[in-house]
Amino acid sequence: DLDRAAEVLGTAGALRQDSATPSNPTQQRAVSSLVASLRDRLGADAVEAARRRGQCRPVSELVDGADGAG
Repeated sequence: DLDRAAEVLGTAGALRQDSATPSNPTQQRAVSSLVASLRDRLGADAVEAARRRGQCRPVSELVDGADGAG
């Protein structure tokens, strides 16, 4: 689910920021490419909204929902 992918990116970004862990250039290019693809398919507003939701989600919800039940 593309919306879920955008949420996961938001969660990952928040975790990276909270832990002060920088992403390496390869990771940054991969994330930028994925975000561009998501924007093309979902629209920029939908992607940004999903990323904001992901930033607010506890990691436990992300992990619990990984089986599709969340």
